[in-house]
Amino acid sequence: QILRDGTAGQSPDTIEQVVQRALVRAHGMRKLISDLLDLTRIESGQKRREFGPIDFREIAQNALDGVAQAAEAREIALELHAPERVAAVADRGEIEIIFNNLVSNAVKYNRDGGRIELRTRQADGLSWLDVTDTGQGLTTAQLAHLFEPFNRLGAERSNVSGTGIGLLITRQLVLAVGCRLAV
Repeated sequence: QILRDGTAGQSPDTIEQVVQRALVRAHGMRKLISDLLDLTRIESGQKRREFGPIDFREIAQNALDGVAQAAEAREIALELHAPERVAAVADRGEIEIIFNNLVSNAVKYNRDGGRIELRTRQADGLSWLDVTDTGQGLTTAQLAHLFEPFNRLGAERSNVSGTGIGLLITRQLVLAVGCRLAV
């Protein structure tokens, strides 16, 4: 509307700012809608699942690649410690969502110049992903609310954007496959 009625003026810089702000907001709304739809499908049991062989190492590397630009901008080091292959049978899309949410949060809530380490391993017949970061951490009181919807713990210490349901989706997916998520 601002562009249509000319309130923004004619300055290309001002117009670019308005357009960029609108795009950021539109992306945020699209992400929220997508996350809510995913959560609804998971909770209702209507999410279609396709199990097959996967490699945790490959998915972990893809998750790191997905945040590399944001991490580089804040000088956050990304490290993957993994054997050649960590095999599992799971729904690849679900595992990708889990890994991406955990790695994305590790970048968002980390400190500039920090570090994120991902470790994939197999032990006792199970496949594991460990995510460690150098963020400020959470208090015991905050941990009690970590998986509540729309609760963006740590947001007060950063200008991080997000829907506040990524960890809830992650938890629901982990529980749906009979696995465990520990903080």
